[in-house]
Amino acid sequence: MRKLLSLLGVLTLGSITTTNVVACSNKPQVDPTNLADQSKLPFLYHEVKVTNLGDVKNDARDILTAFQNQNSNIKDDTLKVTDITNKTATINVDQYDTHFKKGTLHVTFNSIESKDLTKLITVKNVYANRNLEGLYPVPTKIKEQDVLDGVNALNGLNLTLQDVTVTLHNQDNNPATSATITAKGSQYQGTDIPVILNKNLDIAQIFTNTYIGDVYLPQELIGKIKEEGSAIAIKAFLTEFIGDANPLLQEFTDLVAGVQFVDGVITFDKNQLTIDANVNPTDNTLHKVFTNKVTFNFNINVDNRLSIDKAIKTIDLKKPASTNLVTIKQAIIDQNQDQLKSFSSEEVNNYLIVTLPDKTNSASVNVSWLPGSKNFLGHDPLAAAISGVTNMPPLNINVYFGIIKNDFVIQNAATGKTIFDNLHSYLKNTYQLSNDDSAAAIADFAVWYDGEEISNDDKTQISTEGNKPVTIKITLKTNVDDKYKTDLQKLIDNGFTVGKTYVSNTDVTDKK
Repeated sequence: MRKLLSLLGVLTLGSITTTNVVACSNKPQVDPTNLADQSKLPFLYHEVKVTNLGDVKNDARDILTAFQNQNSNIKDDTLKVTDITNKTATINVDQYDTHFKKGTLHVTFNSIESKDLTKLITVKNVYANRNLEGLYPVPTKIKEQDVLDGVNALNGLNLTLQDVTVTLHNQDNNPATSATITAKGSQYQGTDIPVILNKNLDIAQIFTNTYIGDVYLPQELIGKIKEEGSAIAIKAFLTEFIGDANPLLQEFTDLVAGVQFVDGVITFDKNQLTIDANVNPTDNTLHKVFTNKVTFNFNINVDNRLSIDKAIKTIDLKKPASTNLVTIKQAIIDQNQDQLKSFSSEEVNNYLIVTLPDKTNSASVNVSWLPGSKNFLGHDPLAAAISGVTNMPPLNINVYFGIIKNDFVIQNAATGKTIFDNLHSYLKNTYQLSNDDSAAAIADFAVWYDGEEISNDDKTQISTEGNKPVTIKITLKTNVDDKYKTDLQKLIDNGFTVGKTYVSNTDVTDKK
């Protein structure tokens, strides 16, 4: 069960891990003790073609052999395998490697080990989702599936309630504090495996990747690293990268939503960030579930990642094959290959987010990058807002397959009536309508701003303040005079349906 919750109260975490990346053929030979030389090395994940290793015994030697067999271009014999579960492992590059920069890479596989639950369930302090929400949640009763989700997440398993029986203990008026798991059927063996719920989880088992590699901050924030007022924003941006490198974090974000308000829980100094679950236990929500602390290391760089407006230049999809989001997303990628061709299709697919402003009647989609990517500039909007960065590139854009596109400009201080009147000529020019009055004859228009319709308002002026878009609604009429049917057909040919209301949000600009 995937969740997209707020970390640090400001931050939506990315939890996508790239599995196929572009291989590079030329690796520089360097002196690993020379930092200038080492900076020339690629990261391991830039070279790897295959990270799903198939059926493998979960032993370090077998995993490394399978990894190198399926990635014949990787000749490095100093790689180490750690954090082995029944379905995942971490490939490590140390700081003295002559082939790659220091870092880690996740691999997945299907274990061919025993089906004995006593050997498979090795992490027995697990998190069972109590449907917690907000900074001060009220726990509810735990369900069997909640327990199994926690066991699976921390042990790299995929057990189902058809495979095992989960028996909850001590659950009367309060959530259960323990459970036992017993195999049923013939696929697994093992009886009454004890697990402890929501107590003394080692935080280091959740954040298994502590070397994050290169992270990116706006130049403006890098210049303020020593300033106290910038600490929350810097931590928020850094945690986006930590979340991307630690997919299990998505299961626990509700527990850490308020920790930025507790002194000392999250500390940042130069190239390290530490989360300490044991600090201030009275006020620290983390301490109720976690123990221990974990420190992340990274290299801070000026943010030069590809912003969404530089990646997506073709914003008019014309008539899409369908309004299915998967189809639209692929059309966006296909029509912007010039900017995206240097990245693997899987990486682009993993990080590109496409959402419909209106599920059924929208003339546009919103496109952005998931936070935490090494190559694509994406941030949680609230994290970006509190950062105070004045020259932040756009974090999202609209891609259109409807009537109103980005070339329809709404100027600061315009009135609703001005916008309404301009829509008719815009529609005529964009779709080459043959009659001056065709737009009004074949469609109904409405202009909304800040929650109110302003179609005929010639006094209220819109503003760039607050970044509030103008919402335009256009409904194609069901009955039109024969004189206008040719022009109506032009809109139908461009993908619109008679009787539907199309909604488009257009930003306000002060640029002439």
